[in-house]
Amino acid sequence: MSFVIKMGVPDMLEFWNDLKNKHKNGISTKDEEILYSKLCKLLKLLADNPMHPSLKSHEIDDLSR
Repeated sequence: MSFVIKMGVPDMLEFWNDLKNKHKNGISTKDEEILYSKLCKLLKLLADNPMHPSLKSHEIDDLSR
């Protein structure tokens, strides 16, 4: 699954809280569970090592200026 979604902080926070609540209450779809799992893994890797190879991170020119 590869896609780009442009969301601001309030939108992402609302999306995350909705996904987390669905997971917690056991009402999420299979795709939502997969996404929740991937996001949790991503956040753990990001907290432990922002340059972890599986994050495939790169510098964003516009943010570096």
